[in-house]
Formats: sequence, structure tokens, C-alpha cells
Amino acid sequence: MRVFSAAFIMFLLSALLLLGQLSPAYGLSPTLVTELMFVLLLLGFALQLEGLSLLKKAGKHRVKAPEPQEQAAAQEALQLLALLQEKGRFVDFIMEDISSFADAQVGAAARLVHSGCAEVLHHNFKISPLLAAAEGRQISVPEGFSPYRYRLLGKVGAPPYRGTVVHPGWHTAEISLPTVVAEKLQRLEGHYVLSPAEIELH
Repeated sequence: MRVFSAAFIMFLLSALLLLGQLSPAYGLSPTLVTELMFVLLLLGFALQLEGLSLLKKAGKHRVKAPEPQEQAAAQEALQLLALLQEKGRFVDFIMEDISSFADAQVGAAARLVHSGCAEVLHHNFKISPLLAAAEGRQISVPEGFSPYRYRLLGKVGAPPYRGTVVHPGWHTAEISLPTVVAEKLQRLEGHYVLSPAEIELH
């Protein structure tokens, strides 16, 4: 509003000065000049009021700026990681040094992790293979393909490309993560808590 007011005041002063300079040349009476100045002042006041009214209306319908995309994506990733830890002890399994464990021990732990993580994925996503072609099948990749659909491995020549499916990829038709997380992802000493320490009382 300050910019609009300053600009209009400059215009109004210029108009009044010009009117004062032109009035002797055109033989305008002092009374007429005074009336014209009064009309200009009223017009300026009316425009100021109209400007204030428009600003108030715009303020009522102003939408709060959305959270930055990067921050929202980070929160969703943290939330998913917290869910995988809660249901499947995923972080425990990955952070554990299993190099000294027997295969049977790793297999038993992996079964529990698999069950919990599968629950999270099935509950929050609708995942299916990206390609209908199974692993090991020969397919052609068209020219101008989407890098989101295909990742070419090995020596890449000129299109069209012919190769073997190493992995069909995955995609999800739905994402239904709970709406975040102010309570679930608390910050503690500058870090996000994925899972609180668990204490068994005696």
C-alpha cells in the first residue's frame, strides 16, 4: 500500500501544480481552480479507500504458503523409515553387524523383518511390477524411452535397444502414508527420533 500511496501522491501533486500553472494561461478563475483541486483531492481519497478495501479482501482469501517441497519429502521419508522400524525392526536389522552370525540366525531375523516391512508396504502402498515381462525375458526398449521406466545396463549403443530383463521394476498406484508427524517424528537435540529407547521396568 505504501508504494501505491506514494505513486498516487506524486501524481496528484503534479496534477495540482500543472493546474496552477495552466489556470492563468486559460483565464481560469481562482474559484474554479479551487473547485478542481478539491475534486482531485476527493478523487484521490476515494481511490485510497478503494485500494484499502481490495487489500482487505485479498487478505481474507490469502492461502497459507505450502511447506517447501524438500522439507515435505524429507518428512515423508523419515515417517516411512519410522514405520518400517516400528513394524519390522528394519533399522535394527540394517544397523546390526551380521558378519559373525550364522546363516540360520540371519534367516530367522530376516523372516521377522520381512513380515513387518511387508505389512507397512501393503498397508500404505499399492505396489505392482512396472513391466509385465518376467526376469530373463528378451525385450526391446524403444527410442526416446523414459528414464523413469527403463534403466539400461551394460554397453549402450544406438536405438532401438534389445536386452534381457534383469529386474521388472516396481511402481505404486497409491500412497496412503498417514498425515505427518509432528508428534510421531519428534526432534531431540537437533535429531529426528525414529524410535524411542525401550525400557523394560522391573
